Amino acid sequence: MNLRSVDLNLLVLFDAVIAERHVTRAAERLHMSQPAASGGLRKLRAIFKDQLLVRTPTGMEPTPRALEIWGQVAHVVREMQRIFDTPASFDPATSRRQVSVRMSDMLAFLLLPRLAALFEHRAPGITFGVVNLSPSETVTALLDERIDYAVSTDVVHPKAIGSEVLFTDQLVCMVRKGACGEREMTLEHFLALSHLKIASHPADQRFIDHWLAKRGVERRIAGNLPYWLVAPDVLAETGHALVVPATIARHLADERLAVHEIPFAARTVEWRLYWNRRNEQTASHAWIQQQFHEAARYVPGHPA
Repeated sequence: MNLRSVDLNLLVLFDAVIAERHVTRAAERLHMSQPAASGGLRKLRAIFKDQLLVRTPTGMEPTPRALEIWGQVAHVVREMQRIFDTPASFDPATSRRQVSVRMSDMLAFLLLPRLAALFEHRAPGITFGVVNLSPSETVTALLDERIDYAVSTDVVHPKAIGSEVLFTDQLVCMVRKGACGEREMTLEHFLALSHLKIASHPADQRFIDHWLAKRGVERRIAGNLPYWLVAPDVLAETGHALVVPATIARHLADERLAVHEIPFAARTVEWRLYWNRRNEQTASHAWIQQQFHEAARYVPGHPA
């Protein structure tokens, strides 16, 4: 195929359509009309001689061929963005792009309102796509550039990924009032409780399980949830406990629940921003990074 006959904008559309699994959402992401996006998809299907996106009982899904080439196309698209993303060319007020971020529901609750306000005021053409992935999936998505940033903690990653602290936290234990009586919680009592675990994958040992394992003990996990906001109701109706960062506990705890210091020396939790180092020299990365830090200063309970 003669590359001169291919509109490179179609690769940008391909990346958006496969990422969104939806033509209309891809069109909105690229600030183009739905008919134009549909027309572009027809051209892509002709070029690749494949349907690329097909309707299934659970919604639109990429074909095996589309998934096979998506990583390569996404890489080309990111490279083109880096070529043109220079200090002279990047203007937040006129830039049009989507920033994809890995965040849990609670981190989004803490950071996204202020972050969205900053972008609305300073860069109205930049939109957000938020996903929640396990630590290993997060690393892969950053390396493959399927996401631009991640906000998380204790993500083990290669040197190709950069990170820095956005804000720090301390661990506490939240239980239904009366579950621990009026006494101070001991390690023995802590281990006797059944625990609710919040993790995108049950094997995730961040926060407290890794610390306990190194000391030859483990807690009893009664259930695992991939999101935080339902936890207060579960705790209020059960005798389960929840180890939680204090900043999050401030938002989850209500009159039904008690918050205790955990009965052992807990390390500080560092909520960090992660990114692919390939983007460090771009003007947009430096600017977006700054917005994350500014939003973090507004997290309740943390000093500016």
